[in-house]
Amino acid sequence: MTITQPPASRLIRALRAAAAAEDTDTQPYAAALDELAAAIMEAPADTQAAFIGSPGMQELHAWAQDHHERQQHAEFFALLARMKSAPPEDRPAEDFIRLLHLAPPRYREVADALVAETLPQATHCDDDGNAVFSIEQMAQHFGKTPEEVAAEIERLGLDTGLHTGPVHPLQ
Repeated sequence: MTITQPPASRLIRALRAAAAAEDTDTQPYAAALDELAAAIMEAPADTQAAFIGSPGMQELHAWAQDHHERQQHAEFFALLARMKSAPPEDRPAEDFIRLLHLAPPRYREVADALVAETLPQATHCDDDGNAVFSIEQMAQHFGKTPEEVAAEIERLGLDTGLHTGPVHPLQ
């Protein structure tokens, strides 16, 4: 495996620091793991490809990706864990919106699935094929009046993202 000098030296320093930490419950050990994950994930794409292609390194790369992602998106993972453990009726709408905004790219599908559980069955889409819902449809689904739904949309700050263009029935 050929790695350019800066990423390789950073990776080697991080590996040595992790190996040198005698107690795995210490802050230096945690910091060494953080640095190791960052060294792997922040390396240039060709370096990462060479690293993954080396025998036995796919597993280490997968660990680094998960570790680094959990560091970069700690708030998302904490909220996701809380929402997963709560029954659907105890998941406030604000949490779903926040989850969508915080989700790392790899977890957007999970966030979309959580949101999909709470929405009515889509009957229409926009020009790009994205599901759209009328205020009346949302009101009926949630057992509220259209005025209550409109007020909730405004309160949550979703009124700026409302679709105002043409809609098409789903086939």
